[in-house]
Amino acid sequence: MKKAIVLSFLIMTVISLTVFAGSIDVELAYVDEALVFIGSVDDYKITHEEDDYINTEYSLTVTPVRKIKGEVEVNKPISFEKINGGGLKLQKDTNYLFGYLPDQLYIWELETYNDLFDWELDDYTDASIILKERHNDTISEGMQDFLNNGVFERAEKERQDIGKQISFVEFLSEDIKTCEKIVFSFKNTQFEVAKEKFLEVADEIYITNVKNETVYDTDFDDVLFIMGVKSDSTTRGEAYGAITPLGEVDRYGQFMSRLMAVDYKMEIKDVKKLYGLFPKNLEDQLPDLGVNGGINTIYYIVFAAVVLAVIIFAVKKKGA
Repeated sequence: MKKAIVLSFLIMTVISLTVFAGSIDVELAYVDEALVFIGSVDDYKITHEEDDYINTEYSLTVTPVRKIKGEVEVNKPISFEKINGGGLKLQKDTNYLFGYLPDQLYIWELETYNDLFDWELDDYTDASIILKERHNDTISEGMQDFLNNGVFERAEKERQDIGKQISFVEFLSEDIKTCEKIVFSFKNTQFEVAKEKFLEVADEIYITNVKNETVYDTDFDDVLFIMGVKSDSTTRGEAYGAITPLGEVDRYGQFMSRLMAVDYKMEIKDVKKLYGLFPKNLEDQLPDLGVNGGINTIYYIVFAAVVLAVIIFAVKKKGA
């Protein structure tokens, strides 16, 4: 009986996890509660140091001097407790880039333009935010790339525009209009759709900016991936996105390391308009979009029934 209950609990726990898979840089960009800012260290206290591992734990007070994303107020000190700094040795009155997710603060040292390698000078200006660790690990590389390309600024604008509607074409940016072709991917099948027809349909569809939440209640085989691609078949800029049968929209690709999020919402009738661009041979594979859009509730009902059956069987077996 105990084994059955523990098994059921573990399964439900795995399903209900709400963290992104791995990418700190992506989480900082797309989690609405995240904070990204440049701040000066007012004071700090070392609360723990590892003897056999490079890690220092700090409690510190930081004053933001430049807001990048989130509910950050410039010149208003923020205190953080028991922050793992790795091998970083903090210095007072020194600026760092800070990224905060619930219960975790990430810190990057800053580089000056004059200290760059000669071959990098053309990529930055004196006003650029430059990380010392930009070549050291994938997270720092991702952070640097997002800083260079304005990803955080766009994410902040979107965060402030919750409730606002935009056209699906606007979501896919100007890149969708200048791409070579439009490619849909559905159930591991890729096919091209007529660009002008797609743009006509997408221009009529309006999506609503909603508070980001991770997508779970979806059979990911039924997610529609849309890409505007260049002549070499690579994605053009921001001309890509994913739509679930429930109308959940995210700028998301099939091989991203994070989980899909509900960034925008689309009406079911508009999901059907996109399905109307499918070739005839795939029409019988389209999900049944009912009142709730959904095909997914049945999976949870079946899962719950199986778990319940396991528990009942275990109880009867023990009592026998």
